[in-house]
Amino acid sequence: MVMLAAGPFIVGWFTSIDEVQTAAVEYSSWIIWFPAAGFAGLQLYGIFIGATQTAPVRNSLIFR
Repeated sequence: MVMLAAGPFIVGWFTSIDEVQTAAVEYSSWIIWFPAAGFAGLQLYGIFIGATQTAPVRNSLIFR
């Protein structure tokens, strides 16, 4: 949410090159959506691994 509100200002902290700032602001929607997509993907990965591959996960915790 911070990136949505103050994107160009934050990008200015990382670079002073105008072309880079323009490209970063143009692609800022990816920066905003990436954490949500990553969270959803990793959560689903954990759910499906837990539902289908419980024996290897259990054994990796028990038999180190």
